[in-house]
Amino acid sequence: MKGNPTWPVRNADGTPFQSGRDSEPSPLAFIEYSDDQTNSLRALGNINAELNITDNLTFKTVVGFDRSISSRKNAFSRDLIAGPAIGGKGRLYTTDIQTQSNLWENYFTYTKTFGQVDFTGLLGYSYQQFQNAGARNAYAKFTTSDLDLMVNNTATAGVSSIVNSYNTTDELQSYFGRVNFSISNKYLLTATLRADGSTRFGGDNKYGYFPSAAFKWRLKEESFCPDLFSDLGLRLGYGSTGNQEIGYNRYQSRLRTGDSGINNEGNAFTGGVGSVAFENPNLKWETTTQINVGLDWAFWKGRLSGSIDWYKKNTSDMLVQVFSAQPAANDFVWDNLDADVENTGVEIAANLVAVDKDKFDWRILGNVAFNQNNVNTFSSFLNTGRIHGQGLSEAYAQRIAAGQPLFAYFLREFEGYDANGIAVYGGEGDKQVFLDKSPLPKVTWGFTNQFQFGNLDLSIFFTGQAGHYIYNNTANALFTAGALASGRNVTTDVPTNGESRNNAPDVSTRFLEKGDFIRLQDMTLGYNLPLKSKYVSSLRLFASAQNLLLISDYTGLDPEVNVNKQINGIPSLGIDYNAYPRPRTISIGANVSF
Repeated sequence: MKGNPTWPVRNADGTPFQSGRDSEPSPLAFIEYSDDQTNSLRALGNINAELNITDNLTFKTVVGFDRSISSRKNAFSRDLIAGPAIGGKGRLYTTDIQTQSNLWENYFTYTKTFGQVDFTGLLGYSYQQFQNAGARNAYAKFTTSDLDLMVNNTATAGVSSIVNSYNTTDELQSYFGRVNFSISNKYLLTATLRADGSTRFGGDNKYGYFPSAAFKWRLKEESFCPDLFSDLGLRLGYGSTGNQEIGYNRYQSRLRTGDSGINNEGNAFTGGVGSVAFENPNLKWETTTQINVGLDWAFWKGRLSGSIDWYKKNTSDMLVQVFSAQPAANDFVWDNLDADVENTGVEIAANLVAVDKDKFDWRILGNVAFNQNNVNTFSSFLNTGRIHGQGLSEAYAQRIAAGQPLFAYFLREFEGYDANGIAVYGGEGDKQVFLDKSPLPKVTWGFTNQFQFGNLDLSIFFTGQAGHYIYNNTANALFTAGALASGRNVTTDVPTNGESRNNAPDVSTRFLEKGDFIRLQDMTLGYNLPLKSKYVSSLRLFASAQNLLLISDYTGLDPEVNVNKQINGIPSLGIDYNAYPRPRTISIGANVSF
């Protein structure tokens, strides 16, 4: 994107042209002077047995495993000009990873009818083990430029170093129970309780307790329900779930070796051992609680049906990595954020059988969701959304704070350029301010049309989002007048937008863009061949395409983007920085049943 488009592709001798500038390496040289190979082997399976103890009571046990071994070799020839670490030396990284998860699940199920009451009860136990091991090595100062030799013979490297290695085991133990009642086929009730214990938490906090309950009233079965409805039901629900997705052993004080590897001069170095984190024995499960009210309906013998739901979801005790003000004995501690993140919204779905004939069938399915997000009861703030680019060290675009949506943009307000082409900012003394613009979509929707013409079928699925904004870090880092002054390629608007080449590309609303889009996500055309065979029961030919059409005013490559721009482990959302766009994929195949 930033290379000079007038540079030649190859030199006279056929080798890839390289400008000699590390900041604009040749894409063709990267292809020809690098080799990246990954080999993976995965095995997974399960076996289960079920015992009918009585006519009403059964016991089932399930044992499963999932194991994978992966090896990657990533080599860069010394002929590649891409920084002092590679040019003239060459570089090879080898990575070996082994993962294994084991599952053992047991549960009793009891079913019984008591008059007009149908009862089902379940009581179970589950154990899961997650093992992860890996090692990464680096090699440099190769005596050859041959990538095959580099990858297959590390003896051609003059220097080697173990960069990193790890071996961890996490366990999850769960007890759970569920009861279901159906009374006169009018009133449906379900209730669940889970007790989940995780080795990622210590002390008395290993276990989290997560109840849920739901009730449905089938109004259609009541005498007062109008005949207009072919189905009508009211739903109420409440439930809580837990999150333990943090790294291994985050509640104890830990020792870690410092960075090891090979420096730009091609020499190996090894860091010392030191304490890196404060202990937190009070670390506990992150919890999300939700209440839901819904209405299911149908008319015209089910030809038109749908649902409408209102929900309120609260997430508390969010797991975050909190860094200490330096100097401190340790860098950080994992903690539960003393804040409550609230999501409130409405979801609407509708299905219509527009045509129902023997030779032609047309069905329309649609859904739309409206969501509002807010951070409550947080007495501090956290910065995130790191912005990369020359002159943008320590710059950020988002802040988590009370009274704002999660990942709220915190930016200077760009108002144009002065007579000298220097940016002018509004707000409070050119300071960063919160904006009424969020990376979280206010509206998401999907729309599907399904057609059946005899043996021919066609499905067309559109999706979209609206009401959110994207921070274009790519434009902030690459497409400014200052970048043009440095001899880099820019977009066509930059030379004439009035910006001085001396202007600093500060983080601001200048690079904030609407993220609204409509995407033709999927289109599938299929044909069921009429067969008269005793060997093949059905044969369907199909052609499928994804991402055929995109409608958006976003100037980047793709508005559906989220690059990880975290700061100190605090996640971000809606920031685009050199993200690879979604591909357009076309598949042709057949489904055969025997």
